[in-house]
Amino acid sequence: MAHELGDRNPDVFEVFGPTLRAPERLLYPEPEYTDAIVLASFRHLREIRHSHITLVDGAFDVPHDNHEWYLRHVRLLGARAFLHSHNYPITAETLAVAVAQPALSLVVTVDADYKVAAKKGGVETKGGVPRPIYPWETRANRVAGYSFDSTIGLLPVIDLVTVEGDPVHQETCLESSLILAEFLARHGLLDTLVVFDEQPAVVQEARDRGLNPVLIADGIDPYVLNPQTGDNWKTSTIIKRIREGAEVPHPITSPLDRRP
Repeated sequence: MAHELGDRNPDVFEVFGPTLRAPERLLYPEPEYTDAIVLASFRHLREIRHSHITLVDGAFDVPHDNHEWYLRHVRLLGARAFLHSHNYPITAETLAVAVAQPALSLVVTVDADYKVAAKKGGVETKGGVPRPIYPWETRANRVAGYSFDSTIGLLPVIDLVTVEGDPVHQETCLESSLILAEFLARHGLLDTLVVFDEQPAVVQEARDRGLNPVLIADGIDPYVLNPQTGDNWKTSTIIKRIREGAEVPHPITSPLDRRP
């Protein structure tokens, strides 16, 4: 006899809720309330969790492993700054504890679709196709879902995801990531700004705004390589391969191939 499960099976949305992430972890406010909502969200991080707040920006359009490693790197830089600000020793052991602390918050501004389209759409070096490949909410959901094994269990890499570069947010704090950073700093709600130095003009603008960013060098060694190509993961390379049907040296791979 079949096991009785009740009159009907609960819907997946009834069990898990209607969203992939808790709504308060993804912040895309109505333009007329933007500054107030952003201020309240960051004050919550500061006052309820007593957080050291780290901010970073990115598009994160086509998923690959180095996106997640990059954001882990950013969280690590925030942890290093947190330890330094409290005059704690900085070692692998203290950093492993610090990255897991509720007092450390990492916030990511994921580029709005409009910004990605303007910067990368149809640009040959960015894949030569209309961008973004994935809409903002999909990219934000993915980033917010990144996690890591810590000394106290599985934890999110990212505490809050918001947006920058949507025209509806012009003349608000979400007009750009650096305007947001300056806004937060003015209210005492930013401790560490991390900038990828691929664009020197962005780095200079951050400094001109008095933000003293922590830089991740464009030329750093890749965290991991694409096992199909043996090269660094790049969104543009993935897109070109799909568009052109290009072959790769190792189309079929197995984790066992990488055993020492």
